[in-house]
Amino acid sequence: MPSASPQSDAVAPPPLDRLAPLLAPGVVAVDRDGLVDTTGAARDPAPGPSGPSPARSLAQRAMRWRLLPLIYERAWRPLAFTAAAGGRTTAAEQRQIDRLLGLDGDGPPRRVLDVACGPGNTTRRLLPRLGDDALVVGLDAAPAMLRTAVTETTDPRAAYVLGDAGALPFVDGAFDAVTCLGALYLVEDAERVLEELARVLAPGGRLVVLTSCVRGPGPLPAIERLAAAPSGLRVFGRDEVTTRLAALGLTDVEQQVSGVLQLVGARRR
Repeated sequence: MPSASPQSDAVAPPPLDRLAPLLAPGVVAVDRDGLVDTTGAARDPAPGPSGPSPARSLAQRAMRWRLLPLIYERAWRPLAFTAAAGGRTTAAEQRQIDRLLGLDGDGPPRRVLDVACGPGNTTRRLLPRLGDDALVVGLDAAPAMLRTAVTETTDPRAAYVLGDAGALPFVDGAFDAVTCLGALYLVEDAERVLEELARVLAPGGRLVVLTSCVRGPGPLPAIERLAAAPSGLRVFGRDEVTTRLAALGLTDVEQQVSGVLQLVGARRR
C-alpha cells in the first residue's frame, strides 16, 4: 500500500529536473517559478487578432478567465458536476477513479499524468494514494489555473506543466496512468486528445476519462447536443469515447454513465 504523503518541507529536485527524462525530443521547457512552460509563453493570450480565434467557444474562454481558479475548486466543479451527475458526490467520483486507475490495490502507478488539471484539485486528490517515489504531473493550457495549482500544492511529488493536450510534450509510454477529468468536452479536437492520452500511456498503464454523454432515447440525444451547442460544450454519443479508445488499441474498456456524464476507464496492452 502507498506510504504516507511526504511532508511539505521535503527536499525534491526542481520540477524541470524531474520532468526532463519524460520530455519528448525537441521540446523546449522553461521553469517559470515552479511552473514548467513547454509553450514558450507563460501568460494568458490577449483578446483580439493575436489571441483566441472568434471560433473559440464561450466555455473555452471561461476556462482561461483569470478569476476562475478562485472559485473553480470550491464551487464551480463540485456543484456543477454533482448536479450533472445526478447527485454523485466528489468523494464517490474519486473512489471510482481510484478503482479504474488501480489505486485501491497494491503497487500503485509511479508516474501519473493529469491532463487539463485546472487549479490542481484533481491532481492533488491522487497524491495520498501514491508512494513516496511517485511523480504526478498536472498539465493545462491555462496559465492562471496552473499558477494557482503551483501555489496551493505543497507536495514535492507534484509538478505542473503548461502545454497542449492535443500535442503532449512527452515521450511515448511516459506514464503508468493518465487522467483527463472534466475537460474533453471543451477541446476542439477531442479525438486527437484521446490519441495523445493513449500515446503517452505505458504498456499495462491505465487511462480514465470523465466527460459528457447523451442519455435519452429517440430524439433526446439531438436535443441535448442542440442545447449545449451555444456554449461550445460537446455532448458525446454513448459509444463515441469507448469506441475510439478501443480503436487506439486499449483494452478492458469500462464505462459508467451517471446523469449526463460518463466515466470511462481503459488499459494499454
